[in-house]
Amino acid sequence: MKKLHLGNVNFEWELKTRSTLPFNQAFLVHPNFLQLQFLPLLYADENDDILVTHLPQEPAPNLKLLAETGFTDEKLETWGWSQTAKTWAAKEGEIYEPPSFPIVRDVASKVFSFTHSPTLPGAQLFHTLEEVEKWLKEGTYPKVLKTCYGLAGRGRFILAIPEEFERVRKNVIKNFEEGHALIGEPWVQRLLDFSTQWMISKEGDATYLGATIMENKASGQYERTIAGEEEALFGIHYRFLKDHLEMVKVPLAHLAKEGYFGPLGIDAMVYRHPTEMDELLHPIVELNVRKTMGWLALILREKKKAPFLSLSYISEGGPGLLPHELFIEGGEKISFRKQLKADILNEYGSV
Repeated sequence: MKKLHLGNVNFEWELKTRSTLPFNQAFLVHPNFLQLQFLPLLYADENDDILVTHLPQEPAPNLKLLAETGFTDEKLETWGWSQTAKTWAAKEGEIYEPPSFPIVRDVASKVFSFTHSPTLPGAQLFHTLEEVEKWLKEGTYPKVLKTCYGLAGRGRFILAIPEEFERVRKNVIKNFEEGHALIGEPWVQRLLDFSTQWMISKEGDATYLGATIMENKASGQYERTIAGEEEALFGIHYRFLKDHLEMVKVPLAHLAKEGYFGPLGIDAMVYRHPTEMDELLHPIVELNVRKTMGWLALILREKKKAPFLSLSYISEGGPGLLPHELFIEGGEKISFRKQLKADILNEYGSV
């Protein structure tokens, strides 16, 4: 069946805010949403259609405006499961069969991964300001506070000393007022960040799609993803990938039992124990119940038949894979600060 793709990278934002805005308004919330909606151009089949809010200056023939009507005999496929997409599909008569949205919301929260996998030494889950303040008085620094929903390293507060909590206190209080929990973790030396990509069927079968390395800034913000032959890609840390694949079997089965199906990316890391200095595996840093840059890197590497492929979303000029600008209502021009780039590498030796 012909597919109708929608690159709704505002997936986490919609879940967190419980937004009911139509896509034409919701995508305007952040320029990245407008630019990254064109990601399906990189993975959709040539006969598939792609829904977008606005057409770029050089539109592809398979781009279709959301404002149009009359889509028939197509199955809607989104970057992440969306209640807004379900509402739109029902109105347009499109096929869209997501899991139960309370389940999607629950498993997308970092609380789910925190409570269904081993945690870092001294990590805690908080529901009140008082719990946070007590934790801040204990143990060593730096410490990290993480919100339940965040994207690309956002939604975390790094505290080098106790006094730094005052600059984030209002954000913490607001988080609790919105009904969200917080996670507190020790700051650890990250030796390797990686992710594995999966597809869970409606019948509950989890298919492993591959693994990628993630390179992040010191603050945890995403820089690039590298895909390649796994043993060569992971090098001396390859054993941790094998351990991870074994340790995620139970959480994967639990996800399927809860009723989740669809794409899934599992972030993991190898770190140095803060006191014992051993190299250890944190098998699940978080679960991404959507397509991911790791998934896309695997797709592009296969398409380009590359030994290794680097995928980055960076603030640099020059040509890239996505539009550089977009004209929206009233003729206003939005120029995008970042660009998605894919580079073929003959070798990868950073690990």
